[in-house]
Amino acid sequence: MTPHTPFFRLLLLLLLTLAIAACAAAASPPHATDAPHELILAVRQRNLAVVEAKLLDVSDPASARYGQHMTYDAIGALTRDADAQAATRAWLAAYGIDACTASAHGAFLTCTAAASTWQRALGGGHHDLLRDEIARPAAVRGHLAGIFRARRMQQHARGQSNGRPAVRPARAFPTGDAAGYCTKWWTCPNFLHHYYNISTASGPPPAPVLGSQSVFETGQYASAKDLAQFQHTYGTPAVKVAKDVNGFMDDDTCEFLNFECSEANLDLQYITAIGERVPTWFWGNNKQTTFANWITSVAGTKDAPLVHSVSYGQLESQTGPDLRSTFTTEVQKLGLRGISVVVSSGDDGVGNKQTETSEGLCGYTPQWPAACPYVTTVGATQGPEEGTGREEVVCSSSHNNTFITSGGGFSEAYATPAYQKNAVAGFLANASQNSLGPGFNQRGRGYPDVAMIGHLYPTVNGGGLNVVDGTSASTPVVAGILALVNARRLAQNKSSVGFANPALYNWAGNAAIFRDITSGQNNCAAGGWQGSTVVCCPDNGFHAVKGWDPASGLGSINVGNLLDVWEELP
Repeated sequence: MTPHTPFFRLLLLLLLTLAIAACAAAASPPHATDAPHELILAVRQRNLAVVEAKLLDVSDPASARYGQHMTYDAIGALTRDADAQAATRAWLAAYGIDACTASAHGAFLTCTAAASTWQRALGGGHHDLLRDEIARPAAVRGHLAGIFRARRMQQHARGQSNGRPAVRPARAFPTGDAAGYCTKWWTCPNFLHHYYNISTASGPPPAPVLGSQSVFETGQYASAKDLAQFQHTYGTPAVKVAKDVNGFMDDDTCEFLNFECSEANLDLQYITAIGERVPTWFWGNNKQTTFANWITSVAGTKDAPLVHSVSYGQLESQTGPDLRSTFTTEVQKLGLRGISVVVSSGDDGVGNKQTETSEGLCGYTPQWPAACPYVTTVGATQGPEEGTGREEVVCSSSHNNTFITSGGGFSEAYATPAYQKNAVAGFLANASQNSLGPGFNQRGRGYPDVAMIGHLYPTVNGGGLNVVDGTSASTPVVAGILALVNARRLAQNKSSVGFANPALYNWAGNAAIFRDITSGQNNCAAGGWQGSTVVCCPDNGFHAVKGWDPASGLGSINVGNLLDVWEELP
């Protein structure tokens, strides 16, 4: 069947008719105002300072307790607050709200009730229910850490758009050369293996590979057929998705609506190409799903994958404090369990997505959750993929044939964490020379932590080839690298990596592990595709310099050497 067949045209007509009917129904006032709403209630937890202290202790290579992670149930027992849970249940019961599902240790309640019922309970109006973060009523303010909408309405679904890769068509599949990696102009898996010294942990088939990895997607489908074609084309192991969470693997969608699959196919194809044979989950979500929905789902999954790749983000300034706090708590708990969360730094430099349209919107605008101190944030570089001997520099749309600029900067919400204070201090010592202008929070968490090539990634999408740019590309690469470290350590009966940043910054300046990126800057937004211009901020941005910087982090990774030093840790 092709898009030109009568059947397909009929199908499209039917879908259009249903869409129009759905829009009309949504606009109908009698049901819209009192429709059922699903909210996530984050119940207060105990001992969170203890969780943070334990996390930093077991993540520090200098600690005698390095790698001594806690179990899911032990953390649940440590943080469970029975009084807060009882008080929240009583408050819900007083309003007749009983359609609730609780997480295993009671940290979250997902409840459904009519809009009018929620309005009475929360003391707000219908408009308040459309917010991603909802004000906590006084009656339970001390018992709840936050109230979040589990599903975002269609018209409010633009918040998590920064992770989408810049896509361009390609005319033909690139081929490998005699050295076993792609020739110039392509960042193929074999090129990444060659340039970054990536040795796999899997050994020859059928050697078992321990650990697990996952990609988070929202509003995106992925194709098993495209994955198999990618693996065949580039000679990566023929593996299938181990678990499709929520059922967003769909060959037909990717064949006929491939724009719905570009991000997910990219993430899935490259995390499996780097984390070879590591069992991989595809954590798909409806496009109306919020970050609160995802983090609570992962936090409530006892056998959650050991590495999570997240190529999405939103403005830190537009993310409510309750969501930031709840997300931070849960990634801390994940790290204490030995689970890593890897996040893209964004594709619009320091000004973020808003600057794509106007220089007048320039400024230092950090991205979240990239700026969270308990995730490993990944930026993008470019250069070597375009020819032997080319310098690796910060990826920027100011360069010819490049569509994105690596995000980076300093958080306005989080202070500089202890593990990166020395690295950040080195950069700030010459801040007047290293930045294009003032206005950033010199006491904030700096990001990215590391950067890898994020330019010219060939991806199979709908049976055809796209070539993409993005921190969306470099992020699953780093996630796959951590999965390789886990596989190596687990094979020796050692712990998984968990929260990686304290170890990475412990090796800051080690030229055997990091290739220091000292050229380029991140003052431009994404752009340059047909019909767009590139907006560059004249007074906002950072230069890549010797040592850590908020354009390239610690630099790119010599993976073979990283595997060796992590393998030596207890």
